[in-house]
Amino acid sequence: QSSMPLFSAGNVTQNLAFPQLEGMIVPPPGMLSKPSAGGYALKEVLGWEDVTRRTVQKTLHSICQMHLTTKKLYHEQTAIALANYCIAALKEYPILANYIDQWPAKDFAKMYLKNITAQQNDNHRFSN
Repeated sequence: QSSMPLFSAGNVTQNLAFPQLEGMIVPPPGMLSKPSAGGYALKEVLGWEDVTRRTVQKTLHSICQMHLTTKKLYHEQTAIALANYCIAALKEYPILANYIDQWPAKDFAKMYLKNITAQQNDNHRFSN
């Protein structure tokens, strides 16, 4: 079991309509990996130490390989596969429970699957 340092919470909810969400870290506005188009870069919004971010990223990539189909993008995965990925990510890093809908884990998976499928497509294109 990995131990993970506590992270500083940047954007925290204060929602009276849903008190169970009080104090949870909300996802940033905009699209992932599109900072020039009003979105955000995961590295910047998390504000984690580089070594922590890289360790979490590497572990979550391994969890993706165990639970997700790496030939499909995130939105193409089955609901069961995504649920299993999120459960495994939360088990490895319980701190993810502080983030609404475990959005950092999902964002790491989205980027990993996007990059690996693009790489696989490039390799397939060049091998033909």
